Amino acid sequence: MRVVSKTLLLALALVACSPVYGTLVPRLSFEELVGQSQVVVHGRVASIRVAWDTERENIWTHYEIVLDEVLKGSAGRTVEIQEPGGELDGVRMEIVGTPHYVVGEEVVVFAAPTPAGLRTCGWGQGRFVVEGEAGQRRVRNDLGDVQLTSAGRVGRYRAAAASDEALTVFKQRIREEVRRQSASASR
Repeated sequence: MRVVSKTLLLALALVACSPVYGTLVPRLSFEELVGQSQVVVHGRVASIRVAWDTERENIWTHYEIVLDEVLKGSAGRTVEIQEPGGELDGVRMEIVGTPHYVVGEEVVVFAAPTPAGLRTCGWGQGRFVVEGEAGQRRVRNDLGDVQLTSAGRVGRYRAAAASDEALTVFKQRIREEVRRQSASASR
């Protein structure tokens, strides 16, 4: 019996000392995702640029998205999304759970303002990749190493907005929620 107890204690100690890979983020409802976003856009990632902040303390990756459509807010022909982390001058800075974009990737992005500029809202909860051929295009949300918390519980919850939905349906839901929130705010 003692051997089992010692083995169990050793296993628990090893688990407790093991690094945890992931970021805990409050789960946002679809309504919260729309409400917290300054802009919601549909477009294609055109370029990626990595740069130091003005104090040269943190690295930021800047993603330029050429827009097909602005679903909320106002924007020109492009929007720049800034996410912490990247690799520059032989230095790599990584924040586990930060969303990454790929040049050429078609996306729907919910972006919230920060002092550094626009960031993906709710970490990866606000990044949706568009996949499929014409007539069958769908949005998919992949949270990566982000773990969502909901009602005080931590787990691998699905994003509240959409995990796999037809692009046209998803965009219509966004437009309707933007209208609903605008009407509610004007009362």
